[in-house]
Amino acid sequence: MAERISLPPIGPAVSVGSRIVTPVVAPDGSLYVGVPKTGAVGRVRDGLLTSIPGVAAPGHQMAVVLAGSQPVGADLTAGVVRPLGVGAVAGEPAQAADGALAAAAGRPLAVVVRDAHRYPAARDVVTRLLAARPDAVVVEMGLPVWQPPHAVHVATYGAARISGLAAAEILGLAPRPTPLSPADRASRPK
Repeated sequence: MAERISLPPIGPAVSVGSRIVTPVVAPDGSLYVGVPKTGAVGRVRDGLLTSIPGVAAPGHQMAVVLAGSQPVGADLTAGVVRPLGVGAVAGEPAQAADGALAAAAGRPLAVVVRDAHRYPAARDVVTRLLAARPDAVVVEMGLPVWQPPHAVHVATYGAARISGLAAAEILGLAPRPTPLSPADRASRPK
């Protein structure tokens, strides 16, 4: 009789918030899952979940399969297939960086991230942005475990509203509060 082995998880759980169907691992290591409730396909890569909407109509039967090495989403009810992969995900690092650079053309650029050390894609976007715009300022709204090379870096150690406000004040993007005068302090309820 074969001995049973218990293997520990190798990463944190990722939830799509609904029932999934036909999980498939692509050759690049990405995990694709169909989400029939929304008709989207979820792609998990490096612990980051990205949604690919519109693969099937919401509520339709769907499947995700590999056609050779190409992930494909299928709306089984409508009889439609759609290739998935790098081009299907709008949030790919190069595209995200290019979009941010275009939007910030001729203006100062602040790159805000949270726990970038946990997400290789976030580090890739920041690195691409800094290569094109070394004048950019990086604001880390989580733990500053990873720090981008050669950049002005502000760490807030948390993503609370007050932390964001403090970072904005340091960067001169929000007015600093005016201290209370002694008369105002004396008039405040105790």
